[in-house]
Amino acid sequence: QHISLSDQFDGDLRAHLSPLPSEGFAKLAHAPPGFATQRIGIVRADCNIARLIHDCALHAAGPFEDAHHLPPGSAPQVIVEGHTDAELMCIPAHVSYIVHELLKNSISRVMERFAPRLDGCDSGPHSRRTEGRGEPAFPPIRVTVCSSHSDIVVRVSDQSGGIGPEILPYIWSFTHPIKAKYLRNFGAVRRMEARMDEGDDAVSPLMALGFGLPMSRVYARYWGGDVKVHSLPGYGVDAYVHLPRLGNAVENISNRRHQPAAPAAANTTSHSYSG
Repeated sequence: QHISLSDQFDGDLRAHLSPLPSEGFAKLAHAPPGFATQRIGIVRADCNIARLIHDCALHAAGPFEDAHHLPPGSAPQVIVEGHTDAELMCIPAHVSYIVHELLKNSISRVMERFAPRLDGCDSGPHSRRTEGRGEPAFPPIRVTVCSSHSDIVVRVSDQSGGIGPEILPYIWSFTHPIKAKYLRNFGAVRRMEARMDEGDDAVSPLMALGFGLPMSRVYARYWGGDVKVHSLPGYGVDAYVHLPRLGNAVENISNRRHQPAAPAAANTTSHSYSG
Protein backbone atom coordinates (compact mmCIF):
# COMPACT_ATOMS: atom_id res chain seq x y z
CA GLN A 1 0.00 0.00 0.00
CA HIS A 2 2.83 2.41 0.83
CA ILE A 3 4.59 1.71 -2.48
CA SER A 4 1.35 2.09 -4.42
CA LEU A 5 0.48 5.37 -2.71
CA SER A 6 3.97 6.72 -3.40
CA ASP A 7 3.78 5.77 -7.08
CA GLN A 8 0.32 7.30 -7.35
CA PHE A 9 1.44 10.55 -5.73
CA ASP A 10 4.49 10.75 -7.97
CA GLY A 11 2.34 10.18 -11.04
CA ASP A 12 -0.20 12.80 -10.01
CA LEU A 13 2.57 15.26 -9.22
CA ARG A 14 4.30 14.74 -12.57
CA ALA A 15 0.98 15.22 -14.38
CA HIS A 16 0.55 18.64 -12.73
CA LEU A 17 4.19 19.62 -12.48
CA SER A 18 5.18 23.14 -13.42
CA PRO A 19 8.69 24.48 -14.01
CA LEU A 20 8.67 25.63 -10.39
CA PRO A 21 8.05 22.80 -7.84
CA SER A 22 6.06 25.16 -5.59
CA GLU A 23 3.61 25.83 -8.43
CA GLY A 24 3.32 22.11 -9.10
CA PHE A 25 2.37 21.39 -5.50
CA ALA A 26 -0.09 24.28 -5.57
CA LYS A 27 -1.80 22.88 -8.69
CA LEU A 28 -1.94 19.44 -7.09
CA ALA A 29 -3.53 20.88 -3.97
CA HIS A 30 -6.23 22.61 -6.05
CA ALA A 31 -6.95 19.64 -8.35
CA PRO A 32 -10.60 19.24 -9.39
CA PRO A 33 -12.99 17.39 -7.07
CA GLY A 34 -12.68 13.65 -7.49
CA PHE A 35 -9.10 13.87 -8.73
CA ALA A 36 -7.44 10.51 -8.04
CA THR A 37 -9.86 9.84 -5.19
CA GLN A 38 -11.38 6.57 -6.44
CA ARG A 39 -8.03 4.78 -6.32
CA ILE A 40 -6.23 5.08 -3.00
CA GLY A 41 -3.11 3.02 -3.43
CA ILE A 42 -4.29 -0.57 -3.85
CA VAL A 43 -7.72 0.37 -2.48
CA ARG A 44 -10.66 1.13 -4.75
CA ALA A 45 -13.40 3.37 -3.43
CA ASP A 46 -15.84 2.46 -6.21
CA CYS A 47 -15.38 -1.28 -6.80
CA ASN A 48 -18.42 -2.59 -8.70
CA ILE A 49 -19.03 -6.04 -7.25
CA ALA A 50 -21.01 -7.38 -10.25
CA ARG A 51 -18.24 -6.45 -12.70
CA LEU A 52 -15.69 -8.07 -10.40
CA ILE A 53 -17.77 -11.28 -10.30
CA HIS A 54 -17.99 -11.39 -14.11
CA ASP A 55 -14.21 -11.01 -14.38
CA CYS A 56 -13.66 -13.79 -11.85
CA ALA A 57 -16.08 -16.06 -13.69
CA LEU A 58 -14.24 -15.64 -16.99
CA HIS A 59 -10.89 -16.21 -15.31
CA ALA A 60 -12.11 -19.33 -13.49
CA ALA A 61 -13.89 -20.96 -16.44
CA GLY A 62 -11.05 -20.86 -18.98
CA PRO A 63 -8.75 -23.51 -17.43
CA PHE A 64 -11.63 -25.98 -17.03
CA GLU A 65 -12.73 -25.52 -20.64
CA ASP A 66 -9.16 -26.10 -21.79
CA ALA A 67 -8.81 -29.18 -19.58
CA HIS A 68 -12.01 -30.72 -21.00
CA HIS A 69 -11.22 -29.59 -24.58
CA LEU A 70 -14.36 -27.48 -24.76
CA PRO A 71 -14.83 -24.27 -26.74
CA PRO A 72 -15.00 -20.94 -24.89
CA GLY A 73 -18.33 -20.40 -23.18
CA SER A 74 -18.94 -24.10 -22.54
CA ALA A 75 -18.40 -23.97 -18.77
CA PRO A 76 -21.41 -23.48 -16.49
CA GLN A 77 -22.87 -20.03 -17.01
CA VAL A 78 -22.49 -17.62 -14.10
CA ILE A 79 -25.63 -15.52 -13.74
CA VAL A 80 -25.27 -12.39 -11.60
CA GLU A 81 -28.50 -10.96 -10.24
CA GLY A 82 -29.76 -8.73 -7.47
CA HIS A 83 -28.17 -5.34 -6.73
CA THR A 84 -25.76 -5.45 -9.68
CA ASP A 85 -24.95 -1.74 -9.40
CA ALA A 86 -23.66 -2.05 -5.83
CA GLU A 87 -20.20 -0.65 -5.10
CA LEU A 88 -17.93 -0.99 -2.09
CA MET A 89 -14.60 0.29 -0.85
CA CYS A 90 -12.12 -2.58 -0.76
CA ILE A 91 -8.85 -4.04 -1.95
CA PRO A 92 -10.08 -5.68 -5.20
CA ALA A 93 -7.34 -8.32 -5.14
CA HIS A 94 -8.69 -9.66 -1.83
CA VAL A 95 -12.35 -9.74 -2.91
CA SER A 96 -11.40 -11.24 -6.27
CA TYR A 97 -9.53 -14.03 -4.53
CA ILE A 98 -12.57 -14.90 -2.40
CA VAL A 99 -15.06 -14.83 -5.28
CA HIS A 100 -12.68 -16.65 -7.62
CA GLU A 101 -12.17 -19.50 -5.14
CA LEU A 102 -15.92 -19.96 -4.68
CA LEU A 103 -16.63 -19.87 -8.41
CA LYS A 104 -13.72 -22.18 -9.17
CA ASN A 105 -15.03 -24.73 -6.69
CA SER A 106 -18.55 -24.48 -8.09
CA ILE A 107 -17.47 -24.76 -11.73
CA SER A 108 -15.25 -27.73 -10.98
CA ARG A 109 -17.88 -29.68 -9.05
CA VAL A 110 -20.73 -28.90 -11.45
CA MET A 111 -18.69 -29.99 -14.48
CA GLU A 112 -17.61 -33.12 -12.65
CA ARG A 113 -21.18 -34.00 -11.67
CA PHE A 114 -22.71 -33.39 -15.08
CA ALA A 115 -19.78 -34.61 -17.20
CA PRO A 116 -21.87 -37.52 -18.62
CA ARG A 117 -24.02 -34.95 -20.41
CA LEU A 118 -21.05 -34.08 -22.59
CA ASP A 119 -21.23 -37.55 -24.14
CA GLY A 120 -24.39 -36.48 -25.93
CA CYS A 121 -23.01 -33.16 -27.14
CA ASP A 122 -21.55 -32.42 -30.55
CA SER A 123 -18.15 -30.78 -30.90
CA GLY A 124 -19.31 -27.63 -32.68
CA PRO A 125 -19.69 -24.13 -31.31
CA HIS A 126 -22.93 -25.14 -29.57
CA SER A 127 -21.44 -28.12 -27.76
CA ARG A 128 -22.49 -26.69 -24.41
CA ARG A 129 -26.07 -27.75 -25.27
CA THR A 130 -27.17 -31.37 -25.08
CA GLU A 131 -28.03 -32.91 -28.40
CA GLY A 132 -31.69 -32.80 -29.36
CA ARG A 133 -32.85 -30.95 -26.25
CA GLY A 134 -31.36 -27.50 -26.75
CA GLU A 135 -30.60 -27.11 -23.04
CA PRO A 136 -27.22 -26.27 -21.50
CA ALA A 137 -24.95 -29.18 -20.73
CA PHE A 138 -24.39 -27.70 -17.26
CA PRO A 139 -26.88 -25.96 -14.95
CA PRO A 140 -25.98 -22.32 -14.28
CA ILE A 141 -24.28 -20.97 -11.18
CA ARG A 142 -26.35 -18.15 -9.73
CA VAL A 143 -24.65 -15.30 -7.89
CA THR A 144 -26.95 -12.97 -5.97
CA VAL A 145 -25.71 -9.59 -4.77
CA CYS A 146 -27.54 -7.96 -1.85
CA SER A 147 -26.55 -4.49 -0.73
CA SER A 148 -27.55 -2.31 2.20
CA HIS A 149 -26.18 1.02 3.37
CA SER A 150 -23.40 -0.66 5.31
CA ASP A 151 -22.99 -4.22 4.00
CA ILE A 152 -22.81 -6.35 0.87
CA VAL A 153 -23.66 -10.05 0.82
CA VAL A 154 -22.83 -12.25 -2.16
CA ARG A 155 -24.45 -15.68 -2.45
CA VAL A 156 -22.99 -18.26 -4.82
CA SER A 157 -25.48 -21.08 -5.50
CA ASP A 158 -24.69 -24.16 -7.57
CA GLN A 159 -26.08 -27.62 -8.30
CA SER A 160 -22.91 -29.54 -7.56
CA GLY A 161 -24.61 -32.20 -5.43
CA GLY A 162 -23.45 -30.84 -2.09
CA ILE A 163 -20.41 -31.54 0.05
CA GLY A 164 -19.98 -35.01 1.50
CA PRO A 165 -20.48 -35.32 5.27
CA GLU A 166 -17.00 -36.81 5.60
CA ILE A 167 -15.48 -33.60 4.17
CA LEU A 168 -17.83 -30.82 5.30
CA PRO A 169 -16.54 -30.53 8.91
CA TYR A 170 -12.99 -29.94 7.68
CA ILE A 171 -13.38 -27.50 4.78
CA TRP A 172 -12.01 -24.64 6.94
CA SER A 173 -8.94 -26.54 8.07
CA PHE A 174 -5.46 -25.89 6.69
CA THR A 175 -3.90 -29.04 8.09
CA HIS A 176 -6.48 -31.78 8.59
CA PRO A 177 -5.25 -35.21 7.37
CA ILE A 178 -8.07 -35.32 4.83
CA LYS A 179 -6.14 -32.62 2.95
CA ALA A 180 -2.80 -34.44 3.13
CA LYS A 181 -3.19 -35.56 -0.48
CA TYR A 182 -2.67 -31.94 -1.58
CA LEU A 183 0.71 -31.54 0.11
CA ARG A 184 2.65 -32.98 -2.82
CA ASN A 185 1.30 -30.17 -5.02
CA PHE A 186 3.22 -27.55 -3.05
CA GLY A 187 6.42 -28.71 -4.71
CA ALA A 188 5.27 -26.98 -7.90
CA VAL A 189 4.64 -23.65 -6.16
CA ARG A 190 7.27 -20.95 -6.51
CA ARG A 191 5.37 -18.25 -4.68
CA MET A 192 2.19 -18.02 -2.65
CA GLU A 193 0.43 -14.69 -2.96
CA ALA A 194 -3.20 -15.75 -2.36
CA ARG A 195 -4.25 -13.83 -5.46
CA MET A 196 -6.73 -14.74 -8.15
CA ASP A 197 -4.03 -14.85 -10.83
CA GLU A 198 -1.29 -16.57 -8.83
CA GLY A 199 -1.78 -19.75 -10.85
CA ASP A 200 -0.78 -18.11 -14.12
CA ASP A 201 2.92 -18.14 -13.31
CA ALA A 202 3.21 -20.18 -10.15
CA VAL A 203 0.94 -23.21 -10.43
CA SER A 204 -1.83 -24.55 -12.64
CA PRO A 205 -5.24 -23.17 -11.65
CA LEU A 206 -6.52 -26.77 -11.68
CA MET A 207 -3.96 -27.94 -9.12
CA ALA A 208 -5.70 -28.17 -5.76
CA LEU A 209 -3.77 -26.95 -2.73
CA GLY A 210 -6.51 -27.34 -0.13
CA PHE A 211 -6.51 -23.87 1.42
CA GLY A 212 -8.67 -21.77 -0.92
CA LEU A 213 -11.71 -21.69 1.37
CA PRO A 214 -9.89 -21.13 4.68
CA MET A 215 -7.71 -18.43 3.12
CA SER A 216 -10.82 -16.73 1.71
CA ARG A 217 -12.36 -16.64 5.16
CA VAL A 218 -9.15 -15.20 6.61
CA TYR A 219 -9.36 -12.31 4.12
CA ALA A 220 -13.06 -11.68 4.74
CA ARG A 221 -12.78 -11.78 8.53
CA TYR A 222 -9.72 -9.54 8.51
CA TRP A 223 -11.87 -6.80 6.96
CA GLY A 224 -14.82 -7.38 9.29
CA GLY A 225 -16.76 -9.79 7.06
CA ASP A 226 -17.11 -13.55 6.81
CA VAL A 227 -17.50 -16.51 4.45
CA LYS A 228 -19.99 -19.28 5.18
CA VAL A 229 -20.78 -22.45 3.25
CA HIS A 230 -24.02 -24.41 3.46
CA SER A 231 -24.32 -27.80 1.82
CA LEU A 232 -27.66 -28.96 0.39
CA PRO A 233 -27.19 -32.76 0.29
CA GLY A 234 -27.94 -34.22 -3.10
CA TYR A 235 -28.48 -30.81 -4.69
CA GLY A 236 -25.72 -28.26 -4.34
CA VAL A 237 -23.92 -25.67 -2.24
CA ASP A 238 -24.78 -22.14 -1.15
CA ALA A 239 -21.78 -20.01 -0.19
CA TYR A 240 -22.21 -16.58 1.40
CA VAL A 241 -19.67 -13.77 1.44
CA HIS A 242 -20.39 -10.88 3.78
CA LEU A 243 -18.34 -7.71 3.37
CA PRO A 244 -18.60 -4.26 4.97
CA ARG A 245 -19.43 -1.80 2.22
CA LEU A 246 -18.03 1.48 3.47
CA GLY A 247 -14.45 0.42 4.11
CA ASN A 248 -14.47 1.85 7.62
CA ALA A 249 -14.15 -1.42 9.57
CA VAL A 250 -11.07 -1.77 11.68
CA GLU A 251 -8.83 -4.68 10.70
CA ASN A 252 -9.73 -7.72 12.76
CA ILE A 253 -6.43 -8.21 14.57
CA SER A 254 -6.38 -10.05 17.87
CA ASN A 255 -5.45 -7.85 20.82
CA ARG A 256 -5.39 -10.55 23.49
CA ARG A 257 -1.84 -9.62 24.48
CA HIS A 258 -3.01 -6.13 25.39
CA GLN A 259 -6.07 -7.13 27.40
CA PRO A 260 -5.79 -6.57 31.16
CA ALA A 261 -5.65 -9.60 33.37
CA ALA A 262 -8.90 -10.76 34.93
CA PRO A 263 -9.51 -9.26 38.38
CA ALA A 264 -8.78 -11.52 41.30
CA ALA A 265 -11.66 -13.14 43.08
CA ALA A 266 -13.04 -11.38 46.11
CA ASN A 267 -12.10 -14.28 48.34
CA THR A 268 -8.37 -14.76 47.96
CA THR A 269 -8.07 -17.42 50.67
CA SER A 270 -6.36 -20.46 49.20
CA HIS A 271 -7.33 -24.03 49.96
CA SER A 272 -5.48 -27.21 49.30
CA TYR A 273 -7.18 -30.47 48.56
CA SER A 274 -5.67 -33.90 48.86
CA GLY A 275 -6.63 -37.22 47.49
